[in-house]
Amino acid sequence: VHVATSHDINPEDVMKYHGVKISNIHIIKFPRLSCGRLYSIPCNLISDTISVTKFLSMIGDYDLVYMDMPYVGPIFRYSLPRHNNLVFYLHAPIERSKPAIPIAKPHRMLMHAYLAFSTNYDIIRNARLVFANSRFTAYITERTLGVRPRVLYPPVDVDLIAKYRSNDREDAVVFFARLSRAKGPERTIMITRELVKEGLNPRVYIMGSVSELADRLYVGSLIRLVRRLGLARNVTFIINPSITEVYKVLGRSKVFLHFREREPFGIVIAEAMAAGAVPVVPRSGAPWHDIIEYGKYGIGYSSSEELIKAVKYLLNDGYDRYSRVVISRAYHFGVNEYINRLCEMVKH
Repeated sequence: VHVATSHDINPEDVMKYHGVKISNIHIIKFPRLSCGRLYSIPCNLISDTISVTKFLSMIGDYDLVYMDMPYVGPIFRYSLPRHNNLVFYLHAPIERSKPAIPIAKPHRMLMHAYLAFSTNYDIIRNARLVFANSRFTAYITERTLGVRPRVLYPPVDVDLIAKYRSNDREDAVVFFARLSRAKGPERTIMITRELVKEGLNPRVYIMGSVSELADRLYVGSLIRLVRRLGLARNVTFIINPSITEVYKVLGRSKVFLHFREREPFGIVIAEAMAAGAVPVVPRSGAPWHDIIEYGKYGIGYSSSEELIKAVKYLLNDGYDRYSRVVISRAYHFGVNEYINRLCEMVKH
C-alpha cells in the first residue's frame, strides 16, 4: 500500500490523535511550494497542479486507486476514466450537480469557484467502485447523480477503546468535536446551566481540537461564559486531547452529545458508544438513521426541550437501560466488520 500526498504525515501523530498505527505503508510525498499569505491562492493552485500531474503519471501502476475528493478539475476528468481501477469514497452526500461556492469563506472562494465551474462529477460516475459512509449519504447521492454507492461504514477500533471502558461511571456529559462555532459547543454550556437549575450536579467535558486563531478566540469566549454563569465547577475544557485522553473521558461518562444536523456519518458517535457512553443526537442524518437506528441504540431529539429531557433521563436512571445495547452496537462499525465488507465488495 502506498499513500500519495502533498502534505506531511507523521505516523506518530496519526497514532496519538487518531489511534491508527501506520505500518508497512510507503508514503509518497509530492513537492509543495512554500506559500506566503499574500500569494497563497495562486501558489496553492500551482502546488495542486504539480501534485495532480504526478499522481496521474503513477495511477496506472496500481491495482486499485483510492480517492475521496469529488471536486476535481479537467485534468482529472479526462485522464481518470481511462483507468478502471478507481475506488471512490464519499464522506458526505452529493446534494447538487455543482459544488457550492462558499461565500462565507472568502479565502476559499477562488478555488471553489474554479472547482464548481469545472466539475461535473464524472469521476464518481466512472469509478469502478463507489462507497458511501452511510445509507444517508448513499440515498442523497443516488437521488442527485443517479449513482448508487455501496455503504461502507468508517472503521472504529472497538477493541482499543474497550481498554478504557470503566464500570464506574460518573454522572458525566461529553461533547467532543473540533471546537469551532459551527460545531455548537456553546449548547453544551446552556444544557449544563439548565441541568444545574433543576438540581443536578453533572460533570461536563468539552473536548476538541483548536488550531486556527478564530477558534482559539471562540474557545476563550466559551471559558469566560462558563465563569460568568458560575459553572466552572461543572465544566472542564480539554483542548487538543490525545486519543488516550479522549477514550479515558468517554470510558467513564454516561452521555455523549452531538449537535450537527444532517451529519453524513459521525464516527465520534460510534467511538463514544464503544466506550459505553450513550449518544443523544438530532433526529436527522446518519447518526439517527444509521448509527442509533431511530432510537434503538441511543436517544434522538428535535428540540432543546427533548435534548435536556434525554440528558436528565440518562443521568438519573436511564443509563443502565442503554449501556449494553450501545456497546454491542459499536461492534457493527468495528475494524473487522469494515475489513470483511471491504474485501467482499472489492472481490465482487
